[in-house]
Amino acid sequence: MIVVLDTNIYISALISGGKSLGLIQKLAADPCIQVYYSDAILQETLRVLREKFKWPEEDLREAEQLVTETGQRATPTRTVDVVKLRMIHQITELSSVPARRTQTALRGVGSDSAVFVLCRFRHS
Repeated sequence: MIVVLDTNIYISALISGGKSLGLIQKLAADPCIQVYYSDAILQETLRVLREKFKWPEEDLREAEQLVTETGQRATPTRTVDVVKLRMIHQITELSSVPARRTQTALRGVGSDSAVFVLCRFRHS
């Protein structure tokens, strides 16, 4: 499964640690999950930490290291329209859906609506 974490997840993890940091570490350690980030996500994360939270350069280098060591760099090949997503507070279980036709689903992970997983599943 491929996961792309939102900038807010990285910022939350870096500012407060806790659940968000644990989530990133858990996802990165799971052999069934591939975590990806883009240059845009990395740069936005560093910009917010620098401008809003006034992080010094040394801390920004450590933040960059967390993102780059827990994920793989991806380069988007096209842009898409942004769609507002309503809050999703529970994982949508897709495993019980009968397999026939492949579709793409967006599902929330845990209680943090900023983490979404784009996954493929098959259904009738």
